[in-house]
Amino acid sequence: MQKKLIISDPHPRLTHEAVKAALAFAAQALRADVVYPVAEAVS
Repeated sequence: MQKKLIISDPHPRLTHEAVKAALAFAAQALRADVVYPVAEAVS
């Protein structure tokens, strides 16, 4: 699978399970009803 190689080549210590867990966490976070505003950067 080419997509797996794109992620794992530069980060060989990442496991397939770790990537799946990170994606599951991100998906759950994006489904959350709460949005946390981020302060704008001061120039």
